[in-house]
Amino acid sequence: ILRKGSPGEYVSTLIWSGEKPGQSEVKASDSTLRGLVEEQIKKFSGVYPGEKTLQVSLEHSIRYQALVSVMDAARDSLPDTVLISYTEADSK
Repeated sequence: ILRKGSPGEYVSTLIWSGEKPGQSEVKASDSTLRGLVEEQIKKFSGVYPGEKTLQVSLEHSIRYQALVSVMDAARDSLPDTVLISYTEADSK
């Protein structure tokens, strides 16, 4: 889930379920978003190497370029990346 943090900041929250449910959160600016999300996903993939799917959800006010940055960051580690409704992100 990608949402706005403080002014000029994004918060990327990676949530997973299964045998060991958990979550990871990073805060980033426009210029650091892709790199930090890429690191976040690589750490997740190190723990769950068999997982290849990511569902991306955004707050309704997130800019398109931020979505592209997240999708690009996920592409190598989690090639099955799909976008889900922002209403789901707003409800979390």
